[in-house]
Amino acid sequence: MSGRIEKAIIGICFAIGVLLVGPRALADEQRPLLGLAKAICEQGIRSDSTKLFELFQLKGPLVFMSEGAEMLAAQLEPCGRLEQAEPQSVFLVMGHRLEPGVAVFFLTNMRGELIRAAFGVAESDSGPVYVAVDLTDEIRADFKSAKTFWMTRCDPSY
Repeated sequence: MSGRIEKAIIGICFAIGVLLVGPRALADEQRPLLGLAKAICEQGIRSDSTKLFELFQLKGPLVFMSEGAEMLAAQLEPCGRLEQAEPQSVFLVMGHRLEPGVAVFFLTNMRGELIRAAFGVAESDSGPVYVAVDLTDEIRADFKSAKTFWMTRCDPSY
């Protein structure tokens, strides 16, 4: 076959795939954390904004949940429109306690992209202190573990 015919066949197959699968399924591929966002919105406990959310430049109120050393939070405002929201406009914060009084936090979106990270250290009198950190290989590995933890617990399609 000539190159043009092969390209035409591939194009037709792609078009048929879009029609069969539908635009919603293709959009969901761009939002692998949609199920996780739905879970935190439905099951999370409402709270006011925190210094961590301020560090990540997110505004409250928020919803959060925790399990052992793991924490998951999201802004409450986009919860009613997750299906229509752009994947990069809905943010989740995942956290993992490294040791008593020290945790690492990750800012991500529904695409599952690691955007920022911070360490949180508990202070006795003034509350926790949060410090932004570089996205090193170790931080990326911790993020992947936190994401897997929450996906296996909250998203039935995972």
